[in-house]
Amino acid sequence: MGIDDTVGLCHYCQMTASRNVPKVCEKCGRDYLAFPGNKGRFCSRKCYWDTGGNSANRKDFRDPRLNPSEQAMDPDYIWAAGVYEGEGTCHGNQWTWKDGRVTTSPALRVNQVDPWLCNRLRSLFGGSVRLRRNGHGNGVGNADVIHPRPYEIYEWNLNGARAREFLRAIYDRLSPRRQGQVRKAFGLSDDQHP
Repeated sequence: MGIDDTVGLCHYCQMTASRNVPKVCEKCGRDYLAFPGNKGRFCSRKCYWDTGGNSANRKDFRDPRLNPSEQAMDPDYIWAAGVYEGEGTCHGNQWTWKDGRVTTSPALRVNQVDPWLCNRLRSLFGGSVRLRRNGHGNGVGNADVIHPRPYEIYEWNLNGARAREFLRAIYDRLSPRRQGQVRKAFGLSDDQHP
């Protein structure tokens, strides 16, 4: 609909159409009207999803800010397996699709008081490092207890495909207990190998 095609519309639609800004869809090239300030680039949801939609939902998408800054070698994986064995934890984020399929995406984290260790893991394997403070309802420690001395905990997080790759690389170097946790995070039975 063009700007001059407001004849026959209700009063509200005429007001809205007169304020809208004409744009051209990046996918199909069709003209459409958008609200002022709208940063949309497509005329419909179909065009949006046909171009890949939200890139964070694509299987091949990886946020470049979470990429590793160094190439990890075999000794790095051995070291990281030891760190993970002692300080790490993992779980699987699981959801069910409308068609009944169940998807599990692993996530892991390593907590440390010393930021060097978390930053080293981040530089070798990617992910993110964040600072968490104790006892203030932020998930670290008991939120109801006020600690006599406040302390800070650094947390290295790895999710999705990066976590899957990391856990597969160190799986054989982990204890049977940790291997069971990894299988559970992957949504696998006891006799399956990630």
